[in-house]
Amino acid sequence: MLSTLSDIVSKMRTVKFDDYVESTDTNLFMEYCETALQLLQALYQQYKYKTGGTIPKVEEMINLAINRITYARTTRYGDIPLPSDHNTVVDVLKCIDIALIELEKALG
Repeated sequence: MLSTLSDIVSKMRTVKFDDYVESTDTNLFMEYCETALQLLQALYQQYKYKTGGTIPKVEEMINLAINRITYARTTRYGDIPLPSDHNTVVDVLKCIDIALIELEKALG
């Protein structure tokens, strides 16, 4: 899955002020979020399998990310990027970040 994340990032482009935002720009971010969430879930399953324990905060963040990602939409040529597209990406990545920090604490 890490190579998939790397592949997605390699397809992304830098969009500057006044640049035209293409549908693939938004879609790649959502694809990244979905893959990162799958990776987090796999890591957490490994943690539970090896330790026999759970981390409530990680489970909460995974569930919140799953809930937030349902708001994602696939954009097509001509669609206008919406603030909610950006906010969904940020919300999902925040949940993943918090979950990874908590997982690292538990391992540390």
